[in-house]
Amino acid sequence: MLLAIDVGNTNMVMGLYRPATADAGATQAHSWRIATPLKQTVDEVRMMIRGLFALDGVEISAVTGVAISSVVPPVDSLLRNVVEKLFNMKPLFVEPGVKTGLPVLVDNPAEVGADRIVNCVAAFERYGGPAIVVDLGTATTFDAISARGEYIGGAISPGLGISADALFERAAKLGRVDIRKPAKVIGTNTVDHIQIGLYYGYIGLIDGICGRMMEEMGPDTKVIATGGFARLLAESSRVIKAVDENLTLDGVCLIYERNQDRARRRAQATAQRAESPQGAPVQNYFNYFTEIETRFQARRGSILLLSTLDWALIETWREAGVPLEAVLRGIDDAFDKYDARHAKAGGRLRKVNGLAWCAQSVMQATEEMMEAAVGGTVITAKPAEDSGFEQERIAAYLSTNADAIEHAQPPMEALNSIALRLRSIAADQLGDSPQKPEEIEVTLTALEQRMFAALMMAATEDETVALREQAARELAPYRGKMSAVQLKQVTEQFLHKRLLESRGLPRLSLFYMSVA
Repeated sequence: MLLAIDVGNTNMVMGLYRPATADAGATQAHSWRIATPLKQTVDEVRMMIRGLFALDGVEISAVTGVAISSVVPPVDSLLRNVVEKLFNMKPLFVEPGVKTGLPVLVDNPAEVGADRIVNCVAAFERYGGPAIVVDLGTATTFDAISARGEYIGGAISPGLGISADALFERAAKLGRVDIRKPAKVIGTNTVDHIQIGLYYGYIGLIDGICGRMMEEMGPDTKVIATGGFARLLAESSRVIKAVDENLTLDGVCLIYERNQDRARRRAQATAQRAESPQGAPVQNYFNYFTEIETRFQARRGSILLLSTLDWALIETWREAGVPLEAVLRGIDDAFDKYDARHAKAGGRLRKVNGLAWCAQSVMQATEEMMEAAVGGTVITAKPAEDSGFEQERIAAYLSTNADAIEHAQPPMEALNSIALRLRSIAADQLGDSPQKPEEIEVTLTALEQRMFAALMMAATEDETVALREQAARELAPYRGKMSAVQLKQVTEQFLHKRLLESRGLPRLSLFYMSVA
């Protein structure tokens, strides 16, 4: 079963879903609501979840997948650790880069909260469009969905609960009251006055904003309410037509299923390519960096050496498994659009000065390739003898890197074991049973991660802060073209690369052998 988790600012809601069948979609079997664990440890949250499962007679082993929608970033790493330790699996977070099936047509899609995305996915699946989702939680959000299932925008206002808290805290003579539907609209005492103002004031807010949205979206627009105050306020609203308290968790479940479908398609495509006599699906796997640089320079029309930021971006694509063909296609698509705009502007557009400008087109090309992968044509790989990765070259490259690590300044004892491991692999390459380059690359990736961890531990706080500020400055022009996940990954790669350069340490990947 799937464990769907919705992390809000006040509460964390969990739902356990039975798998979909041929006759019906996934159905919720159990649900729990607890306070968002802002100050708890991993072990405390594990114990809490175990207790909830035990109360309802649910075995931990019943969980086969975990998906999380969170608007509280500090809790994300905690929940990731909880899931990995308790269920022995990695959770799927609803974040930029995850397939939702919902086009987000706003200025910066990465700014839209995960809870709003999952609400809209579930609302369109269940009620169709056009529709407005009103989520009455800590904040009240209004989200508009077009008739074609696109997220077209929305609004945010303070939630009913925090509005009441602000009133009670700032008005000394007003005491706290229950938030409930009052018996009349003209009150005869202070408690009545507060309850009427809160309740009907909020009804006016909902009906007013939704009414104005419906004027733009059309009279057939459906309004669906969800969240803690949904049922209380819906009975007096003139526009709310449905209350769906499970909307958010159902949306998380739908997104998980869609990404499972994508994973299955990718696995099927990979298996098909592996069985094909034509070989691997990329053009000379180890020329990833150089082919990207060459294509970018060719399309730009003049030589421009790639910056540290550009190399960091290429590394994130490579580590994410973005096919070389998708990167090259994305670069071409980005420059095709630029050339058209350049011609329309009479040649007055500024030159493209960074590969990050192509990031959005690369991710779009990747998505299109993945969707079309099953049954697609297989791209013939170059012959192995043209790869340039002979055993002697690999051994020499690894030995050179081991020398550089051993002579790093200042010396770092934590890196000595990495140098020894490189020498061991180099010796194996010259022996009777050399490893394949792909197998070596897996080991080198693990060694690089150890090296980065040691460098981060050794770096001073001032050094780390200065590097992050530099990365932020260089990334600033491209923030609208990359998702939040990409920005985070590129920042980390930038940080690693600068730390290595400052100590004269090499990158270990065989990709850098082709660059050299």
